[in-house]
Amino acid sequence: MIKLCAVVAAATNDVIGRDNELPWHVPADLRRFRQLTTGHCLVAGRLTHESIMSRLGGPLPDRLTFVASHSVSQRETREDGTRWAPNVNDTARWALESAHALGHSHVFVIGGASVYAQLLPRIDRFELTRIFMNVRAGDAYLPIDWSQGFVRTSMAYAVGDNDTEVRFETYERVPSGTVLPR
Repeated sequence: MIKLCAVVAAATNDVIGRDNELPWHVPADLRRFRQLTTGHCLVAGRLTHESIMSRLGGPLPDRLTFVASHSVSQRETREDGTRWAPNVNDTARWALESAHALGHSHVFVIGGASVYAQLLPRIDRFELTRIFMNVRAGDAYLPIDWSQGFVRTSMAYAVGDNDTEVRFETYERVPSGTVLPR
């Protein structure tokens, strides 16, 4: 079974974006993102994809990006290799089908907030970078109660720009019916 994994960086107040950008620059997080996602299929919303395109001048290299956008009426593949579908669920389904055909074990959901919220019931794992700062002017957040039904399985610390503390955490979905200790 292919796992649907969310990759996200969030401030301590669960802000994940501001003005369609990350409100911080943490090279350790960017390296982790590249390590986790290279060679895999990605699911992104249109705004997240456009932000990446404007920053890099093209899609993320060595990854197959599936973009959810209401501006398309059916599945289509663009000249740059990105694949577009009209809604988040169809986009995720297409990415999972492609990952299966390619023999991959994971598909990574890379945002934005609406994509995370819509796919939350289907996500098997969260790869979270916790940025230890409060971002007051954020306009995109992790879904409320995103961690319900998940258990943290690993954690590691790093230091970002200006000595900003970051923590890399992995959360796995707990099978339904499992009783967790209090």
